Amino acid sequence: MQTNWEAIGYTTPAVLGAQMADPSGRDIQLIGDGAFQETAQEITTVIHLGLAPITLLLNNSTYEIETLTHKCPPAHKNYNRLQSWDYSKLPSVLGPKGRPLGVRAESEDELCSALGAAAAAHRDGRYSLIEVILAPGDVASVPRQVYRPPETAEWRGLSR
Repeated sequence: MQTNWEAIGYTTPAVLGAQMADPSGRDIQLIGDGAFQETAQEITTVIHLGLAPITLLLNNSTYEIETLTHKCPPAHKNYNRLQSWDYSKLPSVLGPKGRPLGVRAESEDELCSALGAAAAAHRDGRYSLIEVILAPGDVASVPRQVYRPPETAEWRGLSR
């Protein structure tokens, strides 16, 4: 996992490299939907090489970190909204012969079930992607605190 928010898309090629270095490892990738859209094509290489990392894709429908770091004024609030993808179906589209797993989790129970299925797929040498559905614009508390927008009338509508 990247240690800062200035390398959007980094974790997909990083997990590819980590798996190539040690295919026996169980690498777990955490990535936001916006970052994933930057480098999603590398999943084809992961599947083609028979690698089996587990991707947890956090879908909040936005480049939220971009909204926070660049402090986009409310007039530009739609700039960082993403075109929706059906992420859980991408693995089968990008590498059907590798029988990758794609699962969508909208609740804690669904996430637990998806993690179990991903562990089984990993044991079979198959790539897994779990799309974790979050509230639109949801983001961890640390970047929200670090990149808090200024308190002005123009910005009040943007803060969550």
